[in-house]
Amino acid sequence: MEDYSFIWWLLAIFLFMVWRWTRKVEQDVNNMHKEIAGVMQKIVFMRIETHADGMYAYNATNEEFICQGKNIDDLNVQFGLRFPDRRGIIVQPDDKENVA
Repeated sequence: MEDYSFIWWLLAIFLFMVWRWTRKVEQDVNNMHKEIAGVMQKIVFMRIETHADGMYAYNATNEEFICQGKNIDDLNVQFGLRFPDRRGIIVQPDDKENVA
């Protein structure tokens, strides 16, 4: 009968360790989710339109005007002035532009 109590203790310890491990994994996943959400708040997804007088950047998700510039370098400077703590990513290139 004593052999069974040892097995039950081993099983209880094993289950406790598994429970602790799953809690740690869950906590790590939640922390990673918070970090990703923080990074995503600092990113602006943009689409660019090119017209004769320059380039215009719009938010790709809600079509809000972001900034304008004469070329891509000027557009980058204007974006940095308006959003100094954020980064812009072009997700929809202009159809008129030759994209290689």
